[in-house]
Amino acid sequence: MKSNCLFFLTVIFLISCNPKVELKLNLEKDFTTTTTYDIIVKGRTEHSQYKIYVDHLVESVLPNNSYQVSSVISRIIYKSKSDNIYFDSNKPEDLELQHPLLHEQKSLLNRKFTYELTSYGEIVNPEQGMKQTYSILPFEFSPKPIRMGSKWYHSKDPLKNSRKNWFSVNAKNEKTVKIEASQSASMNAAMSLLGGEQATGFYYLDPETNLVKEGELRLKHEVFGDMVIYIN
Repeated sequence: MKSNCLFFLTVIFLISCNPKVELKLNLEKDFTTTTTYDIIVKGRTEHSQYKIYVDHLVESVLPNNSYQVSSVISRIIYKSKSDNIYFDSNKPEDLELQHPLLHEQKSLLNRKFTYELTSYGEIVNPEQGMKQTYSILPFEFSPKPIRMGSKWYHSKDPLKNSRKNWFSVNAKNEKTVKIEASQSASMNAAMSLLGGEQATGFYYLDPETNLVKEGELRLKHEVFGDMVIYIN
């Protein structure tokens, strides 16, 4: 009897020391921010850098606690040693450069996406071409409270095993929230973190808004070599 009581007391103690965490966006109308993705590839045949800036504006807070957000791809930088390319969309002369690898980048420049975003980061009825990468939050939170260290899984791609795409709250305090992640990643020009190789890393969130203030994902690509994605 004593051993049973001790067991249950131990379980209760462990649960109390590992509370559930609920992550939700906390944004106000007219809030603005910029997300930067800095992708560096180093391999045997490829040494390149791709940097994309996405400006976000919260146009309104909806009655259902969702948000109407607009996001614009405002700047793109692309450097490739193997292809001898240096492109910066902020330089007018670079916009005149003609190269097959720059066609998609230039088509994305100043592209505006307007979308409804739930407080958990889900994009509602996304328009064609809209990707989670372009959202003010580059992944979705768990729709229900989750214990520290537990995983939640997310994938909207039916061709992908969602169990390989997981997130876990590793630490939470007054200054930051740390999330560990394992995500499928691709190397397309839009830098969508969907499909392809597997990347692992972390995100640090601002505890006031729960937006990403810093992140890092790493993967090894069979063809291109080592790839690092810095997010801030």
